[in-house]
Amino acid sequence: MVKRSEKYTIEAVNQRLKVEGISVALKKEGERVYMVATLPPKPWLRKASSKPYQQRIAVSQTDSVSGIRYAEAEARRLGDRIAAWRATRKDPRFFDWSLYQSNERTVVGSVAEIVRAFETHYKETHTLEDATWVKNWHQVFRQLPQERSLTEEMLIQEALSKPRNTRVRLRTCCKLQSLANFAGVEVDLLQYRGGYSASKVQPRRLPTDEEIAAWYYKIPNKGWQWVYGILAAAALRPHEAFFSGWESDSFEVYQGKTGPRSVLQFFYPEWIEEWNLTKIHLPRTDAEKAYRQQRLGERVSRQFKRYGIPFGPYDLRHRAAVRMSVDFSLPPTVAARLMGHTVTEHTQTYHKHITKAQQERAISRALNVKDRPKPPAALNR
Repeated sequence: MVKRSEKYTIEAVNQRLKVEGISVALKKEGERVYMVATLPPKPWLRKASSKPYQQRIAVSQTDSVSGIRYAEAEARRLGDRIAAWRATRKDPRFFDWSLYQSNERTVVGSVAEIVRAFETHYKETHTLEDATWVKNWHQVFRQLPQERSLTEEMLIQEALSKPRNTRVRLRTCCKLQSLANFAGVEVDLLQYRGGYSASKVQPRRLPTDEEIAAWYYKIPNKGWQWVYGILAAAALRPHEAFFSGWESDSFEVYQGKTGPRSVLQFFYPEWIEEWNLTKIHLPRTDAEKAYRQQRLGERVSRQFKRYGIPFGPYDLRHRAAVRMSVDFSLPPTVAARLMGHTVTEHTQTYHKHITKAQQERAISRALNVKDRPKPPAALNR
């Protein structure tokens, strides 16, 4: 005989619903149980499309036996309503969302309290510097009314307040969606993110390695000269130069956007000796304070302009990415690891800077190596 506790588990219920052809499943998130099914958009949300999509409905506060029994009964009732709605050729007017509007989860606590809880959770599960949290997350969340409860309408209104097809709209939608998922607020903000893509942005002209080397010697201040050199040789983000150092067999970044990392090799290694990069010589500036205030990168950029350098500090990093991939034929996975970002970012953001001439040189070099692949010999000639 099957024990009652074994009969009323989410897995057991989902198996019964599947066998009976009921297109609803139960899912546990935290302490709550949800019904998951493909449903028409909620009429009180401004959807960009009227097409049905997978949604969840809160159904039980607990996954106890009694809670699961109740959830199964509700799932069967929802299955009946879905079947009736499908019989109308999925006309959204024939699915009564008012029966479930009260199930929409309103998180206990203000926006400020939810954001603080999300920050704690996110930092426990991701490698993230405090300054990165402030710049990439807090600046989005601070736009919300901090003392009110978090709702779908609030999140959608904030997302739509940003210009269409821009980086700020994309970032706002993605960050707010993460907050909504954490809080259990049912909303689809990604439909509003638009068509912005970093890979579609017009690529800038990057300096050549000859120009980079020439400008190194034009910088009069030894501290800023070292910063310039280490950015060019180690492919660092501007602020990372101030939080890095040499270990026994590598150059280490101790603090930065994506946390610590090792730069195991420079491209070109000759610049280490030529520019005396092993002797760290930082300029006199309160880097810790400027970093906390999100102004350290701006400080570096301003110094470049002061010395008349015709390109920015990030251009050195962009050029290093191209140098690794094209000039040194380094696999994207390795180059991305050295630079402290994802392979996707490496290919989409940096490869757009590869010029036609660089492509032709890389192709020529690949075809002229002695051990390049050869075509197979024809059989039965």
